[in-house]
Amino acid sequence: MPRHINCIFCRNRWNSCCSFMCIYLSFLIIIIAVFIFILAVAIWSFTFPSDVTFHVTEASLKQFNLTANNTLFYNLRLNATARNPSKRVTFDYKRITVTASYKENQFDKLNLIVTPFHQAHKNTTSLMLPVIQGQQVLKLKTKEVTEYNEETSAGVYNIDVDLDIRVRKKVGLIKYHESWNLVCNLKVPVSSNDKSVIPFNKTECKGPPNEDTSAAASGFSTFSPTFGSGTGFSASRP
Repeated sequence: MPRHINCIFCRNRWNSCCSFMCIYLSFLIIIIAVFIFILAVAIWSFTFPSDVTFHVTEASLKQFNLTANNTLFYNLRLNATARNPSKRVTFDYKRITVTASYKENQFDKLNLIVTPFHQAHKNTTSLMLPVIQGQQVLKLKTKEVTEYNEETSAGVYNIDVDLDIRVRKKVGLIKYHESWNLVCNLKVPVSSNDKSVIPFNKTECKGPPNEDTSAAASGFSTFSPTFGSGTGFSASRP
C-alpha cells in the first residue's frame, strides 16, 4: 500500500491522510450502504403484492340433505387452482385448511396434510381437494330453512368455502412466511351419477393475497404437484 494516499476525508484533497483512517471510513460507508440496501429490499419485498389468485374450478354436491331436526348430510367435491403470475416472487405452500359453511353455519373443517410444494414463477397449480363429507347439526332460522327448500327446488346451494393457507414467500434472497385467508362464495349444483344437471361456474376466491381481480397475464405453465404417494391431498379434522 502506498505510503501516502489521497483521501476525500482529508481537509485538502491534495493532502495525504492516514491510510488506516481512510480504510476505516471507507469500510464504514460500505457497511452503511449495504445495510440501507438490505433494508430497502426487505421493505420492498414485504410490501410487494402477492398476486396469486385462487379459483374453484369444479364443485358439485352428491348429497346435501337437511332432516327435520336440522341435521345436514353432505358430500361436497371441489377442485381449485392457484395462479402465480409474478416474474419475481415464488411460494412454498406449507399448510391449507378448508372450512365449509352454509348460512353462516360451519358444517366441516379439514386440515390438509401436504408435503410442502413449490410454486414457481408464472405458474398455475392444480389443487385437487379431498371430498368433504359427513353430517352436522345446523342452527338454522325459519327463514333460512325456507331458503334451503327454495335452493333444493332450484338444485343449486349457496355454500361458502374458506381457505386458510400458510406459505413461505421468496423475493430474491428474502424469504418470510405469510398467512392467507380467502373466501369462496360458491353456487354448487347437485349432481346425479357424478354429473351435474346445472353447470358450475368457475369462481374466484376473495381476500388476501390479491384483492384486485385484474386481468390475467398470458403464457402460464400448468403444474400438478404430487403430495405424498399420490396426487392431491390427505385430510384430517381438527
